[in-house]
Amino acid sequence: MQRIDGATNKWLGQPGEFEAAEIANSIATGDDVYSIFDIPEGSVHGPKFRRVLYEDGTEGIELEEDVEGRRIQNLNLF
Repeated sequence: MQRIDGATNKWLGQPGEFEAAEIANSIATGDDVYSIFDIPEGSVHGPKFRRVLYEDGTEGIELEEDVEGRRIQNLNLF
């Protein structure tokens, strides 16, 4: 996760790996968090993340839309 320049889809710093709960907290405090996928032509926005509260009280994240090739398991790992 890292902030991006929405006009160019370029990272504003070095992206890093975060736990789902940390991303959920960002969403809960008002940040919009979108997935970004690398394709041969460059980087593209994917679906927006949403915060999920599970029955056991833990929180996580999931994508708002199910788009083929742009799912959580298709994200880059750092």
